[in-house]
Amino acid sequence: MKDYYNILNISRNAQEVDIKKAYRKLAMVWHPDINNSPFAHSKFIEINEAYEILINPIKRDQYDKLFAENREVEISTEFKQWQDSAQRKAETYAKMDSEEFKSKILSELKLAGKYGVSFGCFTFLILGFVANLIYGFIMPFAFFSAFIFGIGMIYFYNISIKGYFEERKDL
Repeated sequence: MKDYYNILNISRNAQEVDIKKAYRKLAMVWHPDINNSPFAHSKFIEINEAYEILINPIKRDQYDKLFAENREVEISTEFKQWQDSAQRKAETYAKMDSEEFKSKILSELKLAGKYGVSFGCFTFLILGFVANLIYGFIMPFAFFSAFIFGIGMIYFYNISIKGYFEERKDL
């Protein structure tokens, strides 16, 4: 089984930001439009496959379990589909010229910045909702406040967070 952490030159406890940083750095070095090495295409595919698996918490968790058990033979159908999907996506990126690929990476960063405030508001609303429920047993007004925070959570989810994931599908 491929060691995706080694491919991206990151530790096994790397955070999402570390994975993204390593991916962007390596992808820009190994993109076939930039790197003339005969191995550039295959290395670029490998880097993208590693990124697609490690950036998703569910896929990463399953990969870590499989890797720890060194189960080359018993890879689940679902995991194999994830790998195939990552490789197809990487092939698409490899066919892009370097400027188009850079633009794609930048659009992901812009999308994250666009919705960063919404994620912060949503987190604030969740914490406010929980705090008001806890204090609701002490202060009757807090139940009303918890209700208002709950409505805010639903609103922000439907408007902002849902929008982020919808736009993310297109990248």
